[in-house]
Amino acid sequence: MPCRYYYPNVRDQMVAKGVLPLSRLCAMVTMHHREEVGIQAFCLPLTLRSENPAETHTPSSGLLNVNVTYRRSVRSPVGALATRMVSISVQIHRATGLQAAARALAEEDPSFQYSAEVGVNAFVIIRPSFLPEVESRNTRTVARSFCPEFDHHSEFPCNILTQRSSGEACSLAEILHSSEIVLSIHHQSVTSADVGKIHPAHDYHLGVIFTLALLFPGISGWYPVMLPADSTLSGTAGVLNNVVGGLELSVNFAHHSDRDRVLEVARGLGWNDVEEEVVGSVRDGWEKEDLVNLSVTVPKIWLPVHSLLLAGHKHIHKKTHCYLRYKLYDRDAVCSQLRKPTFSEDGQQATVVFEQTRRIELMKHQPLVWYLREEKLEIQIWRSYGKDTTGPRPQDTDRLLGCAYVDMTALAETTSRTLSVSGVYPLFKRNVPNLQGAAVRVHLSLSSAYHHPSVTAHCTSSAEDQSLSEEEAEQDSSVDENRRKEDRIENKKSSPRGEGPSAVPDSQPVCVDVENTFAVNIVVERAMHLSLKGSPLTERQVSTPSCCVSFPVAGSATPLTTPVIENLDSPTWNFQHQARLSKELLLDPQQTLVFKVWHKSGDLERVMGFAAVDLSPLLSGFQSVCGWYNIGDFTGQCQGQIKVSITPLENIAHLREERRTRSCTANAQSQVGTASIFVSTYVKITGIAINTTRKVSCFSVF
Repeated sequence: MPCRYYYPNVRDQMVAKGVLPLSRLCAMVTMHHREEVGIQAFCLPLTLRSENPAETHTPSSGLLNVNVTYRRSVRSPVGALATRMVSISVQIHRATGLQAAARALAEEDPSFQYSAEVGVNAFVIIRPSFLPEVESRNTRTVARSFCPEFDHHSEFPCNILTQRSSGEACSLAEILHSSEIVLSIHHQSVTSADVGKIHPAHDYHLGVIFTLALLFPGISGWYPVMLPADSTLSGTAGVLNNVVGGLELSVNFAHHSDRDRVLEVARGLGWNDVEEEVVGSVRDGWEKEDLVNLSVTVPKIWLPVHSLLLAGHKHIHKKTHCYLRYKLYDRDAVCSQLRKPTFSEDGQQATVVFEQTRRIELMKHQPLVWYLREEKLEIQIWRSYGKDTTGPRPQDTDRLLGCAYVDMTALAETTSRTLSVSGVYPLFKRNVPNLQGAAVRVHLSLSSAYHHPSVTAHCTSSAEDQSLSEEEAEQDSSVDENRRKEDRIENKKSSPRGEGPSAVPDSQPVCVDVENTFAVNIVVERAMHLSLKGSPLTERQVSTPSCCVSFPVAGSATPLTTPVIENLDSPTWNFQHQARLSKELLLDPQQTLVFKVWHKSGDLERVMGFAAVDLSPLLSGFQSVCGWYNIGDFTGQCQGQIKVSITPLENIAHLREERRTRSCTANAQSQVGTASIFVSTYVKITGIAINTTRKVSCFSVF
């Protein structure tokens, strides 16, 4: 049983294992050789992975339930046909909360009232849009249940290469990129016409799972079941009431090698692989580690009142509280404070308001980007009951009400802008008959740790977020305003102070010449081998330096400065700032960007040295200038090394021609200047000769 870890590196590590004897599989095949499908359940003891190879007897750490399905199918021989086909695997695991769909249907058809109380006979129809209608598959029917366990698995064989009606060859990768899969849940109705005779009647459409794009990483998890479009309640019900259940599913290639085969054929036809481009840009764009802030805000939760009731009670107890819990990346789980729910006028809906924003500082490198692309943020909503409101959570008496899953793929984009995800997400939980109206509003924001979100921040919001009422929107705007105030307060607290080089200034309107400057992202990562030997007086007072780095930017009279790292000869700042620099640093070969390294200890301030960075490689095709630079003092001695990087945030290709023009002009002026010197010298000599000929006749011959 492997477990995927994202920290300190991305890896799949085995944590436990169980053994299934092959003889049991052979016995299962023998027992079910006359049936079309056979299912056998096994309970395997799990053994923890031991660090000591000498340990032979390790205690059991749990049990693993394994269901093995035996099916008879026709296999094509391995050959030309097999190499042209791949299979797409669709697994329908389970559904939950279908009582809401049944009650919505009972409002339209009173004869369905009985099924809305005892359970529905649910089955799922799978319709891939890229295959003919006859290729649709149905799951088995689970009788009288609002939380059916389907455990269905279907494989759809597809041609890697197809030919369109126009004669153009088309790859499966291109087809899947724009294709969808439609899932619909139905109730199978049976009526007794004669004694002992059962025949099917018409089926009822309970709900539909919105079309899912078949992306190459695959899809997996819980998805909301919405009211069907032909329902009379779909247009009148709100966003929260349109969700009438949940379906857990997964779609992927049947074999791991199929994905590579499909992409290889697609590249041969010249198809532009968007997903691979994104992964490549992530790999290339985040080779440098950038410090970012990930803000998580959950301002409001909606819950049905019946989910807050204790067993056997009809009224909410006054000591009932709610809290939320989630875990991000390699950090410990975060639990919010307890909040009391408030109830609507009809007493059917409860809301819980949280006004806290959790900000987590992370290093955005490749493992974090993979985590954002592959994982979903699971936000758990818990109910607590009792007097203890300060103990660790969750406690034994707490109850999980549901989980919301937030897709964080938009936060993995390689851009310097602030990224955000905002929306209303329904809650899901296994074996819950009805969770209609349970949802949570979530705001996620990813921004630089040293640069606050601008007005033109990039925002990605869900479609559900646009359908909320004006009152909720006003409430969210007030929460956003409070969050921005908190950001400003934290920024002022964290800003370094000093009388020497100035700290990063507050966001005030400054006059910047945009035409003669260009935007860059400057990172001062760290330094090594810093020495105070160039300042004997300072070296007598302290043995190790307390350093900061300053550098000039356009539009500011004072340079920007990193925080001071005390008593370290190899400090790490991870300082990042977006600013504008003069274009002369690119156009004038004599100009460089100078980083000053300071020693600050109390009232003592000394310049330890300078590091000059040539930005001209940016005009030669380099996307950034990044590396180690020597720190030289006034005497030319090296006092250490510093690692910095400068990355343009806008296109500067047009400056290449201007630099080339300046260089040609300078060379021409240099040649003209040299020629004029020779000409003037010749004129002077000629003048002397002419004047001399009037006095000395022998010079007239010359």
